[in-house]
Amino acid sequence: MNLKKYLSDRITMRMASLRLHMNRMAGRMLFLPTAFVSVTSQCNSRCALCGIWKGPCDELKPAVIEESVARLSRLGLKNVVITGGEPLMRSDLTDILGRLSGRGLRLILCTNGILLKRHREEVLKHFDGVVVSLDSHEPLSYEAIRGVDAFDEVVSGIASLTDGGMQVAIAHTLQKRNILHLAAFIGFAKGLRVDSVSVRPLDAYSAGFGSEHGQASTRRGLLPSESDLAEFPEVLAHIEKDFSADLASGFIKPDIGGLRKIRDYFLAKTDDSFPLTRCNAPLSSCVIESNGDIKSCFFSEPFANVHRMPAGDGKRLMNSPCARRNREGLKDPLGICRKCAYPYILL
Repeated sequence: MNLKKYLSDRITMRMASLRLHMNRMAGRMLFLPTAFVSVTSQCNSRCALCGIWKGPCDELKPAVIEESVARLSRLGLKNVVITGGEPLMRSDLTDILGRLSGRGLRLILCTNGILLKRHREEVLKHFDGVVVSLDSHEPLSYEAIRGVDAFDEVVSGIASLTDGGMQVAIAHTLQKRNILHLAAFIGFAKGLRVDSVSVRPLDAYSAGFGSEHGQASTRRGLLPSESDLAEFPEVLAHIEKDFSADLASGFIKPDIGGLRKIRDYFLAKTDDSFPLTRCNAPLSSCVIESNGDIKSCFFSEPFANVHRMPAGDGKRLMNSPCARRNREGLKDPLGICRKCAYPYILL
């Protein structure tokens, strides 16, 4: 274990926890550690669980992104997560990243990985970390889930980054096509020499991921069956036995208890039968969508738009009456948060 990195990570986590606690105690945003910026709604995957690729192409201008991040920086912004759609499809991404560099920010790329190898040098130069969404270790299963034949491109792209010393994490979404193959996938991911694998359940209930394009019913059709969920404890027992060191080190996220709660999430039938979770996203981050909408999280309603922001800094924006009402609305115990899949990667 790299002791210096371990201590640095622990200090970072403690500071993040302290800032979150201060926000919660104050009832307002004193600090904003992370901003997710969707730079485009274009995507070169055709995933059944997401319909964003069916919609119009929205893209924020580089100057708008720069100004928005500058405003939020006054809240102590530390991390900017560049997401989409597929961010690497933007021809002017280098311009955007150039505008954000030199601000003391940690830039993180969220990508489907298809274009990683083509943009390797650009990614290695500008980003501090990369999260690749990958839901299968088998080419045919990958194509069935993603709707495109690009498994080899993604795997080679990941290898090109890890060879260059980049920190790479995999985001793995469980659904009926892959839930019983999780142990095999973890073994495959270890062979890719990535830093971690974050496992989350399919988001089948929110209004996100292009649900306005008729994808919501399709996503619910991807939920694991009762027989799948009856077998899943055996998969978890295998993981707990064969990957105990990887669970202990945090290579696999969440821990085994969190993975069991994912099963409980899938088993829930009514609003009040979903597991109780506590999500810190609205008090530790914000989302800027590719159409300019600003949200407390990916699944909430927008409380502002970057194209119509009044004069003032980010602290005023994040603590405006609209923003505070938005966050308060998320506290409803039977509201959208109860069915949200996002907290399960934080357990």
